[in-house]
This record gives sequence, structure tokens and C-alpha cells, in this order.
Amino acid sequence: MHLKNFSVITKAGKTTLSPVYDFLNSSISIKNPQEELALSLKGNKSNFKSTELVDYFAKEQLELNDKTIDAILSAMNKNVSKWIELVEISFLSDDMKEKYLKLIDNRIRRF
Repeated sequence: MHLKNFSVITKAGKTTLSPVYDFLNSSISIKNPQEELALSLKGNKSNFKSTELVDYFAKEQLELNDKTIDAILSAMNKNVSKWIELVEISFLSDDMKEKYLKLIDNRIRRF
């Protein structure tokens, strides 16, 4: 995932993440991908724990409180079935769909 996929919007003094756009998961087409992010986060580019991502992005960068973070993570978990459905009806090959679904499962388990 490239840095450009993360954007923020500031409106009326409030900064939030923008809706997702230009979202392509290139890691499913790379054999044995070694990195999850293009830029390092605390010296790493992969195998992040939820605490590392939440602490850095949600708490440090966006200054979200625990209640807001919990609500966001809960909403993400409630929508996993929709993500799976979208992958299943996508134009990806069956092999790519399987890789994508495994990746979603792996990353969701971290949270």
C-alpha cells in the first residue's frame, strides 16, 4: 500500500480520514511479499501489531480517544462480511480471490 492511499480531510477544525480511494492490494500479486507498507513505521514495514498501528495512526497522528478508536474498530469488524462479499463478486481470478480473502483474515485477526 502506498502512502497516497491515506488522506485526511480537515473541515470546520476537525480532521478525519478521507473515504478510501485508489485502493489496490498489490501484495496478493507479489510472490512472498516482504512488506505491508511502503514507508516504515517505527523501523518496520510489515508484521504490525494492532497496538502499533492504533497507537501511531489513531492516537499519535489523529489524536483519537479510546472510545472513538473502539467504535472505529467495531465498525471495521462488523463490515468484514461486506469486504468478503466484494472480493467474491470481484473480477479477480479464483486464485487471487483466495489470496485476498486469506490476507483479509490475517490482518483482521490482528485487531
